[in-house]
Amino acid sequence: MLVLNELRGSSFELFESSPEKARAVELGARFVSIKRLHETVMTKIDGTSSSFWSAQNNKEKVATGLGLLERQRVKIWLRNTYSQLEEAGV
Repeated sequence: MLVLNELRGSSFELFESSPEKARAVELGARFVSIKRLHETVMTKIDGTSSSFWSAQNNKEKVATGLGLLERQRVKIWLRNTYSQLEEAGV
């Protein structure tokens, strides 16, 4: 399985035309795309060294720097990411 991680960007042009992708396809590899998380939310999670679980569940803004809307974004992002992984059989 190959993961196209969009957390830091969504351009995979180099990979798309690479021999590695052709070989992966030849071997029957599955591809999973993890969508980008809102940049401000990602910066706050990085800045507080929080886990995604803590960012979603910790209601103390002092601990994560995240407000209600930002925690909701993390929750939706995690749900979508877990769904992608589940569909891939992980």
